[in-house]
Amino acid sequence: MEVFSSVTPAIDNNDGVWYQAFVANSRYNLALYALSLVTDEEYVLKQTRIGEVKFLRGANYLFMKTLWRYVPWVDEKTNLSMEEVENTPNRTHGTDDSELWTNIIADLEEAVRLLPEKQSDKGRADKNAARAMLAKALLFSAYEQDDRHQVKISIKQPWKKHWFT
Repeated sequence: MEVFSSVTPAIDNNDGVWYQAFVANSRYNLALYALSLVTDEEYVLKQTRIGEVKFLRGANYLFMKTLWRYVPWVDEKTNLSMEEVENTPNRTHGTDDSELWTNIIADLEEAVRLLPEKQSDKGRADKNAARAMLAKALLFSAYEQDDRHQVKISIKQPWKKHWFT
């Protein structure tokens, strides 16, 4: 039997995934900020691109949420210095992680609203990809977890308003 007593979050590449996820989020936030500076007339695909970026950010935060549960939310509206971002706690509301679920689901709902049914470019997210990611987020968010990440019996019901036709 192996013992991993010397493994900590800061050694080797354990923190690499966390770092790269926040690098990606920083890029998504920068893209959303840049898109906010142009008008729909100046850039015809603005709303579609916003939908794509919201899809990517929502998917990235969902990935992070399922790995670490408590993740600080930083978006394009968060006007913080680098030092303030680095000092943002993972648990801003104690053990209540519903605000993070709300933000992830809001990003994915916005992506569903903004993305076209089918993209002309291969590899771009479309409405169905956003619907699938939203469904995944709703399924994960429906189950409450205790402090040991064990699923409780009770099921939250944020998904009731989401019936796709």
